[in-house]
Amino acid sequence: MAEGFLRKFIGQKARLYQASSAGISAPEGFSATPETVKLMKAKGVDVSDHHSQRLTTQQIRQAYRIFAMERVHRDWIVNLVPESKDKVFLLTDFAVDKTQGAPGVPDPIWMSESFYVNVLDVIENCVSTIVKELPDHE
Repeated sequence: MAEGFLRKFIGQKARLYQASSAGISAPEGFSATPETVKLMKAKGVDVSDHHSQRLTTQQIRQAYRIFAMERVHRDWIVNLVPESKDKVFLLTDFAVDKTQGAPGVPDPIWMSESFYVNVLDVIENCVSTIVKELPDHE
């Protein structure tokens, strides 16, 4: 969801930034859930060709910024590559409403559609803020 929104909101900054989604324990090659595809499509974002990948140390080292969904993810990344600590953030650090999802964004898999919608709204809000804060020059 976050990668899809970033691609949607990035606009002219696309020449400077690229988005890539990866999980710390993600199985390789899984498609987005049908719920995710449906809800993102309703927001004007097509994630039907998304496939999961596992986060690598190379990706961590090369990334400009990393936005983790939950604290455990952020801590895992920093423990794996300690020099990344200044570029790893919780996605919810960028929530407009700081009470919305403060400890992180829970994984909605196997949850109700209303849970998916709530997660989607938090992610959209945070990614929108992130894109606005990205420099538009090198």
